[in-house]
Amino acid sequence: MNVKKLVLAKYIFTLNLIFLFITSFAQYYQTGVEPFKIKWGKKEFENIRVIFPAQADSLANIYLFSLLNADSLHDIDYQVGKRKIDVILHPNTVLSNGFVVWAPRRMEVVTQPDPNNDALLWHQTLSIHEMRHVKQMYSLQKGTTRIATWLFGEQAIGLTAALIHPWIFEGDAVWAETYFSFGGRGRSASFFQHYMAHSLENQKNFSYDKWLLGSYKDYIPNHYQFGYQLTQYINSHYGPNIIPNVFRFSGRYPFLLFPSYFAFKRQTGLSQKAIFQKTFSENDSIWKSSSENLAHKPNSFNYRDGYRNILYPYPINDSLTLAYITSLAQTPFFATILPNGKIKKIISTGYLIGRPSYNDSLIIWSEYQPHLRWNWKSSTNLKIININTNKIQQLANGRYFSPIFDGLNNRVIAIEYNQSGRYFLRAVALDGATTQLFTFENGYEIQEICFNPDFSSIYGIAKTQEGKKVFRIDSNYHFEIVLDGKYCDIRSLSCPDNQTLIFNFTNGFSENIYKFDLHISKLFKINDLPINSAYGYLKDNYLTFSHYTSSGYQLQHKRKDFLGFTTIDSIELYNKIVKAHAENTFMQHKAITFKTKNFTGPGTLLNIHSWFPYYMKPIQDASNIETANPVFPGLTLLSQNLTGSTQLSVGYGYGKSHLFFSSLSYYGFWPIINFTYEQTDNPAVLYQITQTYPINRDYRKKMNFNIFVPFTLSSGLYIKSFQIYNKFTRTNDYLYREDIDAYRKGMYSNELGIILYTLRTMAHRDLQPRIGFIFNTGWVTTPWDYNNLPNLWYGKSVLYLPGPFSNHGIRFTLFAQSQNIKYIYLNNMIRFPRGYSDYIPSINFKGIFFDYTMPLSYPDYNLSSLLYIKRLSLNLFSDFAQNQYKTSSYYSIITLSDNLQSFGFMLFIDFNIFRTWYPFKLYFTQAFKGKDFTTFSKFTLTINLNSNFARK
Repeated sequence: MNVKKLVLAKYIFTLNLIFLFITSFAQYYQTGVEPFKIKWGKKEFENIRVIFPAQADSLANIYLFSLLNADSLHDIDYQVGKRKIDVILHPNTVLSNGFVVWAPRRMEVVTQPDPNNDALLWHQTLSIHEMRHVKQMYSLQKGTTRIATWLFGEQAIGLTAALIHPWIFEGDAVWAETYFSFGGRGRSASFFQHYMAHSLENQKNFSYDKWLLGSYKDYIPNHYQFGYQLTQYINSHYGPNIIPNVFRFSGRYPFLLFPSYFAFKRQTGLSQKAIFQKTFSENDSIWKSSSENLAHKPNSFNYRDGYRNILYPYPINDSLTLAYITSLAQTPFFATILPNGKIKKIISTGYLIGRPSYNDSLIIWSEYQPHLRWNWKSSTNLKIININTNKIQQLANGRYFSPIFDGLNNRVIAIEYNQSGRYFLRAVALDGATTQLFTFENGYEIQEICFNPDFSSIYGIAKTQEGKKVFRIDSNYHFEIVLDGKYCDIRSLSCPDNQTLIFNFTNGFSENIYKFDLHISKLFKINDLPINSAYGYLKDNYLTFSHYTSSGYQLQHKRKDFLGFTTIDSIELYNKIVKAHAENTFMQHKAITFKTKNFTGPGTLLNIHSWFPYYMKPIQDASNIETANPVFPGLTLLSQNLTGSTQLSVGYGYGKSHLFFSSLSYYGFWPIINFTYEQTDNPAVLYQITQTYPINRDYRKKMNFNIFVPFTLSSGLYIKSFQIYNKFTRTNDYLYREDIDAYRKGMYSNELGIILYTLRTMAHRDLQPRIGFIFNTGWVTTPWDYNNLPNLWYGKSVLYLPGPFSNHGIRFTLFAQSQNIKYIYLNNMIRFPRGYSDYIPSINFKGIFFDYTMPLSYPDYNLSSLLYIKRLSLNLFSDFAQNQYKTSSYYSIITLSDNLQSFGFMLFIDFNIFRTWYPFKLYFTQAFKGKDFTTFSKFTLTINLNSNFARK
């Protein structure tokens, strides 16, 4: 393709994408709400305001001090000064996370530490990482973008950010958490080992597009891992100011549409693809050089599903191993593995919090459980299954993780974390009764625990200000540190005998398994194991472990007699593959108390963050944009409060007449309440049934009052939800009244319905839930208008079943509708067979639709920088329905019935354009309908813009 034409095509595409962004950013990034009864407080110092539930007061002090430190660190290279940011703490959920979002501008932080995190304390990790994003976003507020903020408010910065690939944001943030501390993910082999394994195994080279945009065929690390590799190369070769300059340049020149491309080219002389090539070439040399003296290098394993992790292996005997399995094709599950590699599934699970544990007959784990209503309140379920009887039991619900079994007292011991930041050991009896056994001092983050064989001592891994420690709690609950791991990322602890601890950590570029002798307090590296070995368990003279390959973690057994050991005289302070910044300020923690004030009052409900210098109704669903809303002269204001309970949008404009809309949503009560009002410049609708009717009509006005009562029943292996909704609508449309033989304005309708669904969580390659159902039914009534309008009942049921092959799926859909029409039809609430219009009149409808969905191929094909195709899939369908409707014939009303049918196929293409992050999906539908097989064809293009609304 001609280069000029390619550039022009990029610009035309991106200009259209920008318009979608401008309209879609009116869709707020609403993350959920805390429980209604929460009392909010705030602490403020200089430019940072922390907003938090009252029970997290002590945590707020810690976070505010840590964020102030991080703010100063990042200004070394970003140099934007102290800029205001609101930080909302969420202490009531177990899903560890943090993110920064603009519109409204804020940082949100979950205070429960991630039990799988590296050696840096959780509040320090989040402070460095998320404050880096704050600096990035403020750096965009330059030149053109700064002017745009006058026109569009905070969302203008978000728009410019949307032109920058996430790897630049996240790679820079991970680099910062590594460079400005002795910890950070950049020092842990688990963060980059896939690239290393791919290199050392001399696998087929993947294209830049594939590493950048992902794949359904092969495992591809995320943009955090990819971005860190490139950022580390850039900063080590060109200095740490390159990435900040990229943000500044992008802020000044967003109209270039691909500003980061030009920014990198200007500063380094290289395109982003060239930077990738140089990065991976250098890394290949480093990794191959570091592994030259290894006796065992990784070997790839070819599985039917392409990629599989065998995690937390436990040998029951010499012919049977328990493990936790993850893959691209299936959701995670526990399984037994035979010596020939055959895997037998025991049970699939939801999302695990912490690591599981085993003995010869039991598997114990902690699984995420959402609250029925509140998004920022969640817990864990302690579960146990007997693999001999397949009996599963839910022991307790709380904030427990990393459970172990106490064989001496026939109970489970788990780590517990509370909202104020304290850790405990909690005993849970098999009848569910709980007892608090031990309270850890402030400043400890407990990650995992294990018993010694006689259950007399508990060993565990804790993080402190000085790094990771291995501790022991004896039967008298005396606590002591047995090993100072400094800032080594120690994980996967086991105690095979009363003298030995087994664990792994990263040294240099690879992860290794180590043995610690408790009697002599000596550390030994276990030699002659494959590179990047982990999850070691020593039992019956065999070391069982997993080692990482490009096909995932693979199971290995090695006789104890054949193991060699190297004495480790001392542990270095930190892994020096990345040199820590000389002015590291996170090593000295100060106990500072900041003054607390209440965060309450009507003023906390309103927060106008963005606006449009014209009239435009916000798009409601940014995950599926097909059409844009019309724009008129006027003004639109957007508001969302910082705690997420209130959203408001108001607009005034002028077209053929005055235009107005307002939409208010309140999420703070259990029912979600929404009120909307709109005045258009089109005449009110006339439902004509007589020869004479009013010619001059008012402009149409519409008011909606909606109530939704949601119940989230589960969000683990199965996503289960139940919702009751009521939607009341009033318009000034004109209806005929027989009693006065005239038209009067005012039309009312009320829809009451329920939705119930249970859907199995989808694996990476799944096209639809493997198993599940959806049931939706509702009643639309027309109070005060029975003489003209009917009442309508509708129902919909969807059943998902697995197909005969991996990632194939079957779907049955049933529709039904009935309305007792007199003069005027209500809008259909069901879908007609594909190829037919959904606006066909209907008084009674029954339909059954059949779909068979399957993947065709995963081409991972790129056409230069223009197009990257990830997946082709096919849906075969056959639809049958019977529809009854009324019509006039010879001055009388008669009822007719039609049999409707169609069959055909839908071809889906998942792709990315111009190396942008946003996933597109192209649908082509070819249907053959009716008895004469009339053809119907349709193209549909969708794009999901939600993927870049927040920096996590």
